[in-house]
Amino acid sequence: MAIPNTTVTPAPASDPASTSATQQQAIATATANAQASVDRYTLSFTSLQGQKDNLQKTMDLLTSAKGLYSGVSDDLHYSVDQFTEQIGDLQNEINITNRKTAAPTWWPWLDMFLNVMLVLVLLYAIYVLVSKLMYVRPALPQFQYPY
Repeated sequence: MAIPNTTVTPAPASDPASTSATQQQAIATATANAQASVDRYTLSFTSLQGQKDNLQKTMDLLTSAKGLYSGVSDDLHYSVDQFTEQIGDLQNEINITNRKTAAPTWWPWLDMFLNVMLVLVLLYAIYVLVSKLMYVRPALPQFQYPY
């Protein structure tokens, strides 16, 4: 806002009392205008100071949130790295175990041979049981010998 233009018109030099009253009136008007300007600027300054304080609080909150986010982000990256490392270690252990227990090339042939032998033994056992159960002894005549 512009300060109103107050010009003091000099009174005629012949009357010192009227000059003094005119000067006092001019001083009072200038003081009132100056006080109004000071009040406006003071209100403006306190308003700007409050806005600055609010912005500073917002900046502090954002800085704190950024610190928390970066801390959580770092923790998450560390956890993911550790988890990936543990998975790699487990895969290495599994691969080592698989190499140690790998079946030899002759294993399928031995397995097949043992299965065939088992089937043959079971067939022979069934044959023996059936032949024992189905065999009927002929009745032998009983001779009585005199003694």
